[in-house]
Amino acid sequence: ETEGLLAQRVGKKYSIGILVTAVATAMAMGVTCPRVILAAQGLRGKAEERPTVDVALTTGSGELTRLQSRGLDCLFLEEEGLRYLRKNTLVPQKTEYCPECGPGLDWACCFEWLQSDSQVSCSSADPSQHLTLKVTLQMDRTLEPGLIEYLRTLPLSASQRQLLIHVLQVDYGMWKLSQFASVYPELTVAKLQLQDKAKEHVVTSMLKGAVEKAKVMPTS
Repeated sequence: ETEGLLAQRVGKKYSIGILVTAVATAMAMGVTCPRVILAAQGLRGKAEERPTVDVALTTGSGELTRLQSRGLDCLFLEEEGLRYLRKNTLVPQKTEYCPECGPGLDWACCFEWLQSDSQVSCSSADPSQHLTLKVTLQMDRTLEPGLIEYLRTLPLSASQRQLLIHVLQVDYGMWKLSQFASVYPELTVAKLQLQDKAKEHVVTSMLKGAVEKAKVMPTS
């Protein structure tokens, strides 16, 4: 692409954080494109003048982590949120983005921005006020928070965890933690077809522990 076309794209398609990182990498490699670099440096200067915005990344069951950006960089914050979800195996590694939450979507995750407990557009939010980036995962749609939290403690990838949820729901009609009392751990884990025998043993042991705890939980 020509320098002119690249320069036109600066600040329009990419977040400031990603752009500055990309330009710094290119310069370190000896790649020069003066008009793009000057434009990026201008954006970086503007970003450094802005106050740091602190955003809570949450799910329906609580806060996951805190995200920060120079100024309210919506795209950058959503990318950082997705990076956290992938790192902690809450979504498959191949997940490229979380769309805006809405009906009829088939997604691994979706985002919505909240301020004062009301949904807002990130671009119109007040960065000086408390701001939340809420993520809804596939498992959040059909399971109670207690079961979701427990499933996240298992040493499984996002795809393995999703398969386990499918097995629990199809075989046991499960949607809450107290229903673990009826689960057969060995048969359940066998359906995951885990290649790592050590992981298989750990998951089986953890499910057995959940079964024993569920037997003394209230059934209501």
